Amino acid sequence: MSKKIKKQIKKSMPWFVIASLIISTATVGLIFNIDFKFLPLLSGDTPRISIELPGAKADTATTTVRVRNAPPYITVGPAESPASATNTPVNYGEAISFNATAQDDESNQYYLIICTANSVTASTTGGAPTCGGIQLCLSGLANSGAVNSCTYGPVDLVAETQVWYAFVCDNHATEGECSPATNNQGSGDSGSPFFINHAPTVQAVSATVNFQAPGGTFTFTATSTDSDNARGGDEIRLHICDDGGWATSTGCVNYTYCTSTWVQAVGNQAVNSCNWTDTAPTPDMAYTVYAYIEDEFYLGGTNNGTTTTYTIINVAPEVQGVYLVPNDGNEIQLNIKDAPATMVIASSTNVSDQNGCADLVAATSTIYWSSVSGGYNCAANDNNCYKIGSANCVIGNCVGAVAEVTCTTTIEYHAIPTDASSFYAAATWLASISVRDEALFGVGTTSLPGTDLKTSQAMEVTESEIDYGVLVAGQNTGTDNATTTILNFGNCPIDADISGTWMSDGGVNHFSESQQEFSTTTNFMWNGGDGQSLSSTTPFTLDVDIARPISTSTDMLDLVYWGIGIPVLQMSGVYSGTNTFEVAIDPDGAW
Repeated sequence: MSKKIKKQIKKSMPWFVIASLIISTATVGLIFNIDFKFLPLLSGDTPRISIELPGAKADTATTTVRVRNAPPYITVGPAESPASATNTPVNYGEAISFNATAQDDESNQYYLIICTANSVTASTTGGAPTCGGIQLCLSGLANSGAVNSCTYGPVDLVAETQVWYAFVCDNHATEGECSPATNNQGSGDSGSPFFINHAPTVQAVSATVNFQAPGGTFTFTATSTDSDNARGGDEIRLHICDDGGWATSTGCVNYTYCTSTWVQAVGNQAVNSCNWTDTAPTPDMAYTVYAYIEDEFYLGGTNNGTTTTYTIINVAPEVQGVYLVPNDGNEIQLNIKDAPATMVIASSTNVSDQNGCADLVAATSTIYWSSVSGGYNCAANDNNCYKIGSANCVIGNCVGAVAEVTCTTTIEYHAIPTDASSFYAAATWLASISVRDEALFGVGTTSLPGTDLKTSQAMEVTESEIDYGVLVAGQNTGTDNATTTILNFGNCPIDADISGTWMSDGGVNHFSESQQEFSTTTNFMWNGGDGQSLSSTTPFTLDVDIARPISTSTDMLDLVYWGIGIPVLQMSGVYSGTNTFEVAIDPDGAW
C-alpha cells in the first residue's frame, strides 16, 4: 500500500542535502514536482532552499478478499435404518439404509455419502463426492434442510461388524465442500458400526430313525455351521419339506414333514432334529425330503434344499373276517353224486395292506374241515381240504389300505358233514385266505364256529327192475335170488328202508307183497328164515351198512338179494309191483 505524506517539509535543508535528495530520488525512479524557493539569508546563515510538496496531503487504496464456499453440515443424524446392534443385525444379502439431515448456508443441494474410512473428497465440478475408503452408498441430491438417504445392499461383508462414516457434500460448481470428519458416526444402535448376520450352512442331513413300517415315526437330523460369534452362537432351526420349496416367510411351500426347535450353535456348529409320523397306508419305497435351515434372524441357510431319503418298509398284508358263503340258510348244502359239484365261496371284505391295497399281488384260499390235520395247511383232499389257487381268487374293491378277496371252488358230494345229524357234529368247516404282496404273505382264517356242511342222505338203486323170472303157482325162487345194487350218493353211511306194494296183473288178480323176501345174504333160501318179508305198511330198515364215499372214482355200494314165492292156485299172468328203497343214516356206519 502506498505511503501518505501528511506533513509538509518546511524545514530548510542545506543545498547539498537537497541535491543528494534529488539525485537519490531520480535514482529510484520517483518523480516529484518540487517548488524550490531560496530563502533570504540572515546574518550569519547558510544559504537555504525551501521545498513544498503540494500532492502528499491525501491518497486512496482498494480492498480485496476471496470468500470460499462454506461446507454443508449435518443437523440431524447420521443414522442407520433400521438400527442394527449385536442382537438386531442386518442379514447378509439384505440392505441397510443411512439417513441424515444437512444444512447448507448457501442453499446448495447436497449428497449423503457413507464411507468405510473417515475420509472424503468433494467434487470441484458440481458432481458427487468420493470416499477415501470404500463407498458403502451414495445418495442423490437433496435440498438444504431436507432429509437425505442412501442404501447399501445387498450386504456382502464377511466381517460381523462394519465401521462407517457419514459425510454431506454440496454440489457447488467449482468449490465443492464436505462436512468435517467429526461427529459423523451417529450414536447408539443406529450409529456406527452396523452388525451383519451371516447365513448358516447345511453340512449334512439324514434320516437317523429310518426304515419304518407305514404309520411309523421317523427322525430327521441336520448338522450345520454358523460363522457368527458376536452373540455367542446363533440359534438354528430345521425344516423338513417336500419338493415344493421353502421360504422364510411361509416355511415349507407345500407339505411340512416336521420343524425342529431352536438350537444354539456351539463352536459354530448346530445339530437339529425333528420327528415325523407317517400316515398309513403308504407304499413301500424310498421317499426324498428336503432340508432347510434358518437362524434366529430368519436368514435362510446356504446349501438349503439338501436332500435325504427315508424308507417305508414292506409289511405283510392282514386278512380279517374270513367266512364261507352258505347256500342253504346258515349251512352249506352239497349236491349228491352225479350232480354238479357245489360251488362254495370263501370271502373277506377286510383284506388290508398298510402299504396300500394296490400292493396286493395275489390271493389263495383253503376251505377245510376243522378237525383236519394241519388246519389250513392241510393236504388237499376232497373229503376235508380244498385248496383254491390264485387263478380262482379275485382281489377287488380296493380303497386305501383295504380290499375284498373272493375265492371260489367246488366241493364234492362226499365231503364230511358237520351238522347235527353228523357223527362230526362237534366239528365245522372253516376257510382261510392267504394274500401276498411282492414279498410277504398274510393269512386270515374263519372265526369259530365256522359254517356247518349239511349231511346229504342219498342213494341210487342201479337196477330199474327186480326180475324173478318165470314161476308157476305154488313155486318159489329157493336160493336163486334176484339182485339190486344200492349206491351211496350222499356224504354219510347209509342203510335202506325197504317197503313195497302187492303184485298185480293189472286186473283183479294179485297177491300180497309179503310173498317177497329180501336179505343182504347171498343165495338165501326163500322162507328159510334168512329173508325179511316185504311190507307195504311198515318199511324195514335193512342194514346195508354202506360207508360214506371218500372219492368220486370209487362207488360205495351194497347188494340186496331178493326171493319170491307164488301162492298156490295163483292165476297165471304177468304180475308187477313197486318196491321202494328209502335212504337212512346208518348210525353205526363208517363215516
